[in-house]
Amino acid sequence: MICATMKGPPTIESRKRPRWRFWATVLGILAIVYFVGYFVLMDRHRPTSPAGAFGYFQSSFRWARNEVVHKDVPPTVTPYPNVTILNVIYRPMDGMYFRLFPRSDAEIERLRSIGYLR
Repeated sequence: MICATMKGPPTIESRKRPRWRFWATVLGILAIVYFVGYFVLMDRHRPTSPAGAFGYFQSSFRWARNEVVHKDVPPTVTPYPNVTILNVIYRPMDGMYFRLFPRSDAEIERLRSIGYLR
């Protein structure tokens, strides 16, 4: 006699469903960490050097040290933060953030006065 509560062997369909659920959860968690990490790690009030070798980024790593120009003797420290890998990782968030929340005129003038913007 076969018990009514026993199910047969797992089918391919029943084995795939938990995998998709697991990967969907992992991707959701990564998206949340990426989004929250932008606001925790990046300083949106300090863009990188407009003449930087690695490109211009709208925000910088909050705890990045300022760039040092080694060509000068003695080396000089610039007011611009160093470019880090986080600038590259969060470039899409920069674009989205500054498209939704453009800089105010006062902030643009402040950045222009210290040499960030031309």
